[in-house]
Amino acid sequence: MLGIRRRTMGPDHPLVASSLMSLGETLAAEGRRAEAERYLTEALALRQRVLPPGNPDIEKSRAALAAVSGNQPHP
Repeated sequence: MLGIRRRTMGPDHPLVASSLMSLGETLAAEGRRAEAERYLTEALALRQRVLPPGNPDIEKSRAALAAVSGNQPHP
């Protein structure tokens, strides 16, 4: 799904970030933390670029990344 969304919607579409989040959360649930962190970091960076500040999806990305990395989310 991620590859399809990147090709059809472009790399900076919010739904690409949603796919990155889903993949990251799935990898985290499987205990593949390093891989999960990579996708969750990319999702957060994308959301910060394309969504307005304070958007709840940005906060969801921060929280998911913090849970995987063991760090507290940063505003």
